[in-house]
Amino acid sequence: MPETEQSGFAALALRARQMQTEVLALQERMSRLEATGHGGGGRVTATLSGEGQLIALDIHPSVIDPDNPSALSEMVIAALNAAGEAMTELRSEFMGSVTTGVAGLIEGMRDAATARPRVTPRFAPHDRIAKGPGGS
Repeated sequence: MPETEQSGFAALALRARQMQTEVLALQERMSRLEATGHGGGGRVTATLSGEGQLIALDIHPSVIDPDNPSALSEMVIAALNAAGEAMTELRSEFMGSVTTGVAGLIEGMRDAATARPRVTPRFAPHDRIAKGPGGS
């Protein structure tokens, strides 16, 4: 393997290791994210962790009606859905930086895989060309 091709693969392997470290750091940062959503005009607030766990649910006392529990349920669901959408947006922003790096890595791998060594044709001098049967 030519030296330039070897150094290309070495650089590619190094970049892959760096990206692995970056992905682990992003996963750690994503687990610490929090996203909040609201329902019932802001009277119900739900907060999700980066791991998708409900970590807080605040309900204003004015929306607690024992005669109409379904209204409270709808507000909680709306708050949870809004928090989930907010978390999806946050995760997309984080993952955008990762996918850009992965695309570059894949492109580098494709280039390395399709790189062909240059072939220099070599021709024997006329006096060294084997003659066919009968000396022709």
